[in-house]
Formats: sequence, structure tokens, C-alpha cells
Amino acid sequence: MSTSPLLSIITPMYNAGSMFDEFMQSLLAQTLTALEIIIVDDGSTDGSGERADQFAQHYSHIRVIHQENGGVSRARNSGLAIARGKYVTFPDADDTLQPDMYQTLVTLAEADDLDATRTHLRMLRNARGIKQWYQLLLWLARLYRWRAK
Repeated sequence: MSTSPLLSIITPMYNAGSMFDEFMQSLLAQTLTALEIIIVDDGSTDGSGERADQFAQHYSHIRVIHQENGGVSRARNSGLAIARGKYVTFPDADDTLQPDMYQTLVTLAEADDLDATRTHLRMLRNARGIKQWYQLLLWLARLYRWRAK
């Protein structure tokens, strides 16, 4: 990418398993295209890191960081260190996102010059068709940098 993306999506990942492909497909289906995806493989041992590398080989806006397991906070910080977006968000590698979610959040943030927006609720049906509500808290926050020049 020659210009900075509007949104940096940073996803810490540790042994994401079978949910990872569905998550990545939901990211690739986003209507907001001015974004970068940063997957931080936090020492996965189930092949998730290699799967992330395959996505990065096919899509130029996806980058993967591999590191020893250090926890979700360390993984997020590693992603922040290379993020180039005006806004940043941290979905989990087992989330499934609606295609227009980030477009909606960024549009709201840009329209009112907001520093943060969020969404937090999703209804799903379980295997027996029973409605269940899941707490899904996703933040979109303006990325500020306080780095010494």
C-alpha cells in the first residue's frame, strides 16, 4: 500500500483452530477497503500461524508477525508497533464480523470527529435453533502516537 490505510485491524492469535478461516473470510468481506490486517501469531502450535501466512501471501494488505507466546497484551502491542491506520481495532481470531461493520464504525467516527466508537451485541442461533446473545465488544479507536522523533 502506498498510502496509509484508514483502519488497522490487529488480531492477536493463539491456536485459533477451525474458526480462523471463517474469521478471515469475514475480514476479507468488509465493505471498507482502506484497511490493513495485522495478525500477531502469539506462538500458535496448531498450524494457525502457517494458515495466516497463506492469507498474507494472497492478500497484500495482510501482514503476519510471529512471536513467542507472551499473551494478548504483548501481541496487541506488537501489532500497534507496525500499524499505519488512522483508527485501530482488535477483534479476536474466532470472531465473525458483519461485512459493513467497520465501514459503519469508521463513517460514524469520521462524521463527528470521534476518537472511539463501539459495537457490543450480537444474536446467534445455537445448533438447536435457540436464540442466544453474545457479548461482542469491538472498539474502533483513533490511533495516536507518542513517539520521540
